[in-house]
Amino acid sequence: MAKEVVRAARFGYPISLILFDVDHLSAINQEHGYGVGDKILERLGILIRNYFRQHDWVARHSEDSIAVLLSLTDADHASELAERVRKTVAERLGFVNHLTDSPVKVTVSAAIINVTIGVGDLVDTERLMADAEAAVERAKRQGRNRVERVDGYSGTAPSQAAT
Repeated sequence: MAKEVVRAARFGYPISLILFDVDHLSAINQEHGYGVGDKILERLGILIRNYFRQHDWVARHSEDSIAVLLSLTDADHASELAERVRKTVAERLGFVNHLTDSPVKVTVSAAIINVTIGVGDLVDTERLMADAEAAVERAKRQGRNRVERVDGYSGTAPSQAAT
């Protein structure tokens, strides 16, 4: 992520960071086993990869989330992609509890931070990721299975040389 942010600052183009977090993964792991949770994350990664371009960065982040970094993408389009992934997960990523033959729904909460980076701007990538994690937590507090969008990200600063 740091390399892509530096490149965006060199040429002055926008980036979007999307963080998808599996809702209630700890409970799924406890009730169905960690193998089920790992399989959900694997299937989620495959599904997510299908929605984004080959040069977009898709990577596992922490225990139960996947980060996507998009460059040169319109904020509305990036947000639309995040929403389509969320909806597809809710519709298709569930599984059947074979002990009870009951369906178990899988959903994700997501955050998208759209950043306009000017030539020479500095972006603290650790803060950017922390802000994305905080936005995911807001999505979870507001009911889960939703996307929290952050535009006008304030974590950029002009470089000292530009001032």
